[in-house]
Amino acid sequence: MDQPQFAYFEGKIVPFGEAKVSVATHAFNYGTGVFGGLRGYWNEERKRLFVFRPWDHFHRLLHSARLLCMEVSHTEESLIQIMLDLLRAENWQRDVYLRPMFYKADAGIGVRLHNLKDDLTMWSVPFQKYIQNDTSAHATISSWRRIDDNVIPARGKISGAYVNSALAKTDAARAGFDEALTLDQNGHVSEGSAMNVFMVRDGTVITPPVTENILEGITRRSLLQLTRDELGLPVVERPIDRSETTICDELFMAGTAAQVVAITKVDHRPVGNGVMGPVVSKLRDMFEEIVRGRNEKYKGWVLVVRIGIVNTLAQEVFDERLVRDIAFVRQLTQFVDHRFGQAQGNGFERRLQVRENGALGLFPVEVIHGVVFRPESAFLFFGLEVRNRLVHRNSFLACSYRERRSL
Repeated sequence: MDQPQFAYFEGKIVPFGEAKVSVATHAFNYGTGVFGGLRGYWNEERKRLFVFRPWDHFHRLLHSARLLCMEVSHTEESLIQIMLDLLRAENWQRDVYLRPMFYKADAGIGVRLHNLKDDLTMWSVPFQKYIQNDTSAHATISSWRRIDDNVIPARGKISGAYVNSALAKTDAARAGFDEALTLDQNGHVSEGSAMNVFMVRDGTVITPPVTENILEGITRRSLLQLTRDELGLPVVERPIDRSETTICDELFMAGTAAQVVAITKVDHRPVGNGVMGPVVSKLRDMFEEIVRGRNEKYKGWVLVVRIGIVNTLAQEVFDERLVRDIAFVRQLTQFVDHRFGQAQGNGFERRLQVRENGALGLFPVEVIHGVVFRPESAFLFFGLEVRNRLVHRNSFLACSYRERRSL
């Protein structure tokens, strides 16, 4: 599997190998981090990467941070921009998984949440199936109970809490099952090891409410809306008894990593007819079309990431030339305008101004380098530093694109 080349770490995008923390880091020792998980889906026909509901994911991440008393200055919009910067830097042209994480970054001993530095990291990696047998999975009822809201808040993605999920998952896998179903303290079905649970009984889709110690899933919310609006089926949020997994018509799980997984057996007992049912089959098909940007009605659920510009520029413009002077930047700007403005009709405009102080005003910044890097980030591909929306001439580095790209 290809490894990431870059990560967002300590306020900037850096080579992946440089994103390192101390062994004494608080989050490493005590699990005091919160994370998110987003999927990017490559559409080969359109040569675009589509990220599924990023605003919702980052909104939940910020809520998780509040649960651990974290003081962060980021917004959903600023996190989306970092995500775009990172994905364009990586230049993935395949399905990917993105992992943002806020964490207690101080080094030292002491169990607490207050008076600690909070920091952000983010990275991405190619990703395919989370569960290989996702059309006919065999689940087991785990002996490990789901964490309770009064123990560790289950509605947040708190890193230390996922030991609970790992215990259930490992026991299930070692016993030959594909996945685990966890019960809450009242004996009701709560979740899978890291997925929300749904069942179909007599034409109604039923799922545990958010008060049953479940993660407030983005995919869960999306599937409930699709069930109502597209399949025309009623949705009921209520506790699910363990015995209902035996008599229901269909059973399935869903989450960002796993997508939509059909459960056809629970502890060797068939669910319904023992094969994937029509409701989950239709939901899987619809979900696949939506996440790859093929469903116009739900285009608002995906964010388009234009990938591939960097490679094109490297081949056609940079070669072994050095980024040294304003004239070259002007030439590059004109090239980007022509190729990606007129050719693709995407509205790029060349707005370059030479200032008296020897700096270049670049609006928008992405026109210059073909990838959207916010001014707070380094001009990683150019070896330029951006301060206050200005590219300063004295920060131009005499190094080739290929040399910088290999860092």
